[in-house]
Amino acid sequence: MTTETRIALTSAFVSVLALGLTMYEAWATRRHNRLSVKPALSFDLVLDEEQCALVIRLRNNGLGPAVVRRYEMLVDGRSLEQLNIRQFQELSALLDVQARYSIPLRDEVIPIDASIDLIVIKHDTTDAKARYVARRAAQRLTIRTAYSSMYDDYLNVQFNGTVFIPPQPEDKVPDASPLLP
Repeated sequence: MTTETRIALTSAFVSVLALGLTMYEAWATRRHNRLSVKPALSFDLVLDEEQCALVIRLRNNGLGPAVVRRYEMLVDGRSLEQLNIRQFQELSALLDVQARYSIPLRDEVIPIDASIDLIVIKHDTTDAKARYVARRAAQRLTIRTAYSSMYDDYLNVQFNGTVFIPPQPEDKVPDASPLLP
């Protein structure tokens, strides 16, 4: 093997290593950029003495904005459509509580450190029976929210009564299922 051949092979080897390193750096940078703006929605169940209410709150604790893709509320495991509920007054009557509802719209953006009070169940916080009725109403609810990051990484978060299930990755784009009217 001549000196020119060795130099050419060494140059080719170094070029391939440089290309491999460049590809790895591009992958690592892309991954870092995605993680640096990843939202993390969670649910809080809060006894708000000021409002005299039990509040179910959706909060973005992540590093980037969350884009709501789908929102679904169930009572006793059944969708509001299955229960033939068309208005919030009917839902309040079913749960036997006085409540105020806020439903995130499809493609609504929840900024970093922001929250939405989804359900505010009014009750007398000094009355033990009223507190029990409010907590029982919350336990009957399941709330599912599918959301994405600005890079369209999809996640799901779920509230089951008093149990919060942390965000789970979603493999595909969620359906545009009908929300509450």
